[in-house]
Amino acid sequence: VPFSTAQSNPDMQQALDKFYTILQTDGGLTFEPGHNPNYKPRSFTFEKVKALYRPFFIYASVALMRLAGDCFLYAIGFRQYSCKRGLRYWHRPAEQQCGSPFLFFHGIAPGGHAPYIPMILFGVLKGQLSHKHRDVFLFENKPISYALCFDALSEKDTIQGVLEALQRHIPTSTSLTVCGHSFGSCQLTWMVKSPEIKSRIRQLILLDPVSILLSEPDVVVNFLYNRHEVECQQSGHSNGWIERLIRFCNETKIHLVASSEMFIEYYLRRNFAWYNSEIWLQDIPHDVKVTVFLAERDEIVNTQKIERELELHNSRVSREACNSVTSMGPLIKKVIWKDVGHAHCVMNPERWSDINQVMRKLESQIMNEKSCQKVK
Repeated sequence: VPFSTAQSNPDMQQALDKFYTILQTDGGLTFEPGHNPNYKPRSFTFEKVKALYRPFFIYASVALMRLAGDCFLYAIGFRQYSCKRGLRYWHRPAEQQCGSPFLFFHGIAPGGHAPYIPMILFGVLKGQLSHKHRDVFLFENKPISYALCFDALSEKDTIQGVLEALQRHIPTSTSLTVCGHSFGSCQLTWMVKSPEIKSRIRQLILLDPVSILLSEPDVVVNFLYNRHEVECQQSGHSNGWIERLIRFCNETKIHLVASSEMFIEYYLRRNFAWYNSEIWLQDIPHDVKVTVFLAERDEIVNTQKIERELELHNSRVSREACNSVTSMGPLIKKVIWKDVGHAHCVMNPERWSDINQVMRKLESQIMNEKSCQKVK
């Protein structure tokens, strides 16, 4: 909505005045009269959808890839379900329940969950964490999957769908391991906000998360806008021409494959509640084991900012723990993958092994804590 439109509406004008008052009194900011022509607002939810149109065979190819993935899942025991409010997911029951159910939320990718199948089944959930020893849920998000779909589920519909899936397949007292990659971390934010799900989460795995510091401009600018229009905010980490060329190629790939696709653009600009999808670390229950995996040269996420935020959070938690205060959330473990970009973990078996090792170690800690509680 243009500022002039807001001025002409008394309710909008009153809301704007209230925002300015809060910024001035609580934030200590001052606003001089007039405007600065050097600054241009990013009104991405009101701007036109900036999509690059793709021929039908692109979507047909993605549909075939998704069909192949679905056939493979069906062959190994997964079954697809639909919830009352539209959420769809794949589920496979445990042959012998030895670990907490695993819930996975995919990121923006052609085919949705299909590209993640090798990583999940042959990397993350292998060995002691085998998918045969736990229930596995793979949740779908069609608008970000090249699925020719303008219909988007709201936060409330997604949460209700997840609750319905859990009630359908597992006891209400069962603890959960939840994992999300990239955009999937925003759905994990919704899970943490839900009292019914929040109390059941015991392990939280964030892969290339965009939901941490989502209110900062990095994710919006890096994903929705042409990077040639903005100053490279991480130029200090890309001084060599080879590194700049690699980064340019990766950014171009993200733009062509993901951020310029029509249905993805429409979803992010019209149907996604950015303001309600940032995960606040202090809101995570203190007894949840949290691990954040970051790519050092991520083209979307500002890894350096998030790393500093995690360090500040851990220092606050440690300081408050000395006073027996647990309201600041849990200590968070971070893993930085050197010299790699966004989504590198999806196709790299070495990264799968890293995730598997961390999850296995944390699950052992959870089991030991449960044993100690039973003894007491």
